[in-house]
Amino acid sequence: MASKKGRPKNNNNNIIINDINVEYLSTKTDKFDNSVVYLKLTDPKNKLKPIIDTQANDKDIKLSCIWTTDTQDVILKVKEKWLNVADDLQTLTNYVINADFTAYSLDTDNGNVRGYYIKIPKIKKKKIEDVNDDN
Repeated sequence: MASKKGRPKNNNNNIIINDINVEYLSTKTDKFDNSVVYLKLTDPKNKLKPIIDTQANDKDIKLSCIWTTDTQDVILKVKEKWLNVADDLQTLTNYVINADFTAYSLDTDNGNVRGYYIKIPKIKKKKIEDVNDDN
């Protein structure tokens, strides 16, 4: 049975959300020498409701891959190795992504840390719809 567009599929380890509209902002290198891609959500924030609700239901879950800026923009952070892209991304260009939020659990000296990181198996440039004039 095929899933409906944008409907999340849940299991214990993954939350998949398809057809998310984003804008590519930049790629930077973090202190661990990982290339990290930053994307701004251009869909309404409720598009991410399945992953946000997961954290709301369990305060121990960390969502360091998503944050809201002072201007209420939602930013997604993904390591470049988890981004399946054929062409170079263009700054301030709109894309449509499928996001696979994958759970992790890490034992540290301060206890167990649980959270999600993003894998993007599909990204495509958003098509600009032609506007027909009546002239």
